[in-house]
Amino acid sequence: MITYRKFDEKRRFGVELEVGNSVKKPKIKALIQENTDRIVKSSRYSLSTSNFYWHVKDDSTCGPMGNNGPKGIEIASFIARGLNDLKEIADIADLLIKSKVEVNNNCGLHIHADASDIDSNVAGIIIANWLKIESFLSLALPRRRFSIYCELLLTTLGKQYNKFFENKNLKSVDFYKHFMPNNLSYYGNIDRRVNLNFVNYYRSVLTGSDVRKTIELRWPEGTLNSKDITNWVKLYLNFIDNAKNLNIPKKWEVTLDDFLDILGLGKNNILDENLIETKMWLLERILNNTDFEINKYICELYNSDGKIGLPIVGKEEILNHLNYISKL
Repeated sequence: MITYRKFDEKRRFGVELEVGNSVKKPKIKALIQENTDRIVKSSRYSLSTSNFYWHVKDDSTCGPMGNNGPKGIEIASFIARGLNDLKEIADIADLLIKSKVEVNNNCGLHIHADASDIDSNVAGIIIANWLKIESFLSLALPRRRFSIYCELLLTTLGKQYNKFFENKNLKSVDFYKHFMPNNLSYYGNIDRRVNLNFVNYYRSVLTGSDVRKTIELRWPEGTLNSKDITNWVKLYLNFIDNAKNLNIPKKWEVTLDDFLDILGLGKNNILDENLIETKMWLLERILNNTDFEINKYICELYNSDGKIGLPIVGKEEILNHLNYISKL
């Protein structure tokens, strides 16, 4: 059935922009303050909780030498909702670029999605559908595809991999329990270093609180490119809102159509202009960042071990889909 799909502006979110130290905190704080009506705070590293303000703070992981040198800076947005707030965040990022603020290879773009409406059953469904598409999405993330700071969820199974997927009748509770982090601490927590981070979510469930009940996307590379920031936010929030209504996948091989359907961008949806923009941006990223011959070799080698199949996708398939969109 063909359905109309519009980007849903209801889910709250927060964005963390990690940058180096080419421009210092006081200057960044002043730049933002000159271009927003919101409060802008500056501090050493500390948690941003229920913040209605911009927060500029130290970050020891994203300096030019990582943990081995000067600290970088994290710029945490206010709790946002909708396209107007997203535009403010993107505009600030543009301003920072013009002011010579720089990112480096240690920086990431982190997006927190509010999950106060998501119970453990739905969380398990989201995890299951993420597992199906994460290898495909990695094609759009060449610099972060195998980063130890945002590992694929699948890799966290380690030696349990084959045993876990031997169960042909996996239920949402199985995914919820198996991917529960062991460490729920706020600081120095390596369980956070996965591309889809549920530490805050699980902590909130255990404490019975909706404070910081978020699911964090940690995968995108550090960027101040407003187009990339805007589309990563739209892609991620649209995935959450679509995946929560899906079922557990019956098979784990993933095609381009499967990938787009789980993201809520498939051919069975008539997309609004915001989601069409995001869909084209995503496909172009995959097209421009993938050596399709090398990817085919890696996938065939990996898949021969009997693991969940990495996507073997051809350049022509992506081009045909982009041409299909342009004719709509």
